[in-house]
Amino acid sequence: MHPFANPDLNVNFLADKLCISRSRLFAKIKTLADVSPNEMIQIVRLKKAAQMLSEGNMKVSEVCYTVGFSNPSYFFKCFYKQFGVSPSEIRK
Repeated sequence: MHPFANPDLNVNFLADKLCISRSRLFAKIKTLADVSPNEMIQIVRLKKAAQMLSEGNMKVSEVCYTVGFSNPSYFFKCFYKQFGVSPSEIRK
């Protein structure tokens, strides 16, 4: 299982695991990647989803849940916003 597939993964979880405060985590990630920690988690999940879909072994809904999204329509919306194509188009 991909570590970012945990649907409970959030900023508090990361800050706790890294032994830093939530605000310090926000500052560090914003400085390094110019995104928020939540955006970074989502980007990593979406990139993993694109990889899984391009391999073509799973349905879009299975990939959605596997990478940690709990709502397929929200996954579709985020995927399209990130890549400019639908998840099913990546499978082709």
